[in-house]
Amino acid sequence: MVMRVLLLSALLMAMLSSCTMTEYPLTHTNPLDRIFDSGDFRLMLTGESLSSTTAKLTWGDVYDVKLKTSNPVTSDNLKINGTNAAQLLYKSGSPSTTDIAAVKTSTALGGYTALYNLVAVGSSYAGTHTASSPQHKGTYIIQFSYSYKNSAGTTTTGILFSNFVVIE
Repeated sequence: MVMRVLLLSALLMAMLSSCTMTEYPLTHTNPLDRIFDSGDFRLMLTGESLSSTTAKLTWGDVYDVKLKTSNPVTSDNLKINGTNAAQLLYKSGSPSTTDIAAVKTSTALGGYTALYNLVAVGSSYAGTHTASSPQHKGTYIIQFSYSYKNSAGTTTTGILFSNFVVIE
């Protein structure tokens, strides 16, 4: 009887521990997943081709990677810094080495077209956009110029990026 209780307890613990994943992982179990970080923030963009003429882009909330919590950063302390400063950007083709270097150094991207301006809905920046032909195939990324007030009350400004999404 004691053995059954221990076995059942171990099985229950294993099941519960497998349910603790968040939709957007905040820890780095794979060194390659650091590509989703932009400075101290993570903003994940996904995309799918819906038809031969449309693509759907979806992005989640912004997370502060240093806080290591599953709670998103809200619009109370993360503000868009400037007019049209948080945008879903597009260009035909794949990202260039210049694009990748700009993202790594948090400097503005050039050569992209703004498809959609991000806005806070409630306190969340999550959203979706449907791109139609001819902008249904190519490279997408979110560029977000921000002003962030941390828990200590210090305000910083900069640019954060989502990951690149290429739809062919």
